[in-house]
Amino acid sequence: MMHYFTFLIALAGIALTALTILRVRHRKEFVPQPVLGKFTSAAAYAIPMRKKGEVELKKDLIRGGYLHDCALINFLATRNVAFFIWIIFIVASFTLELVQPGKLLVGGAVGIAISIFAAPRIWIGMHSSSRARRICHDLPDALDLLAMMMSGGMTMQDSLNHVIGEFDDSHRALASELQITARHARTGSLDSALISFADRLDIPEVTALTAMLRGGHRAGGSLVDALRSFSDGLRYERDQKAKERGNTASVKLLLPVIFCLAPPIYILLLGPAFLNLKDFIEKENQPGGALSPTVQVSQVGSAAARSARADSFSQNR
Repeated sequence: MMHYFTFLIALAGIALTALTILRVRHRKEFVPQPVLGKFTSAAAYAIPMRKKGEVELKKDLIRGGYLHDCALINFLATRNVAFFIWIIFIVASFTLELVQPGKLLVGGAVGIAISIFAAPRIWIGMHSSSRARRICHDLPDALDLLAMMMSGGMTMQDSLNHVIGEFDDSHRALASELQITARHARTGSLDSALISFADRLDIPEVTALTAMLRGGHRAGGSLVDALRSFSDGLRYERDQKAKERGNTASVKLLLPVIFCLAPPIYILLLGPAFLNLKDFIEKENQPGGALSPTVQVSQVGSAAARSARADSFSQNR
């Protein structure tokens, strides 16, 4: 019973970390606050962290859509508190002898502690990469719609607002980033908004797009043809990557085929022969069979008698 209780405590710690990160996801007007008030910063940096790791974590949070100022300290504080709660619970359980410390239990407790500490960071990295891939996948459609609006006589700002309205339900990640870019353009300049857009996502496709838009905006020429050419290039590159993944799929499936499909085939091919051999051995080992001990002894005796007769015959001659 204690093992189940321990497992539930671990799940609660992981769920607390995930819910803290996701709780503002569907509340656009809510401004997140530090989860532990004035103790949030102390809890966040209770476990030392390298500056490079902190910068990478902040970049992943921003790329994942968590742009508020306290996103980093909320993440670190929630993870550290869940980790310390689990450690205190395990130490108290062993100290008060609520459970008997065995190798399996200690190993499970250490594994859960490592999971509580490392799993949220891994999830943030996977989520940010997945969101960046979705934005790159939806970007050609947005560029085609933007080019169509601009070719109809609308300004770039109005065209961008129209794209945001169209994509708000179907492509929320891209619409959210474009909305932030539009707000920056209204409050500042389009050039700085595009630079911020490229820095937030930090992916080659968006960086190339912003460089093209900034150059076209400074030159004052038409961006319609450039946007259409760029969207076609993104689609072509996406098709090439899909073909490359398809060509490498056969190589990646080689090991699963060897270790998962080959053994059943060997069993089907060699199983009947092995069973027949087993039945033959069992049958011939019975009394009167070719492999029974009595038959073997009689065969050895007859062979010895024949050998003795042959020897006596040779001596008589």
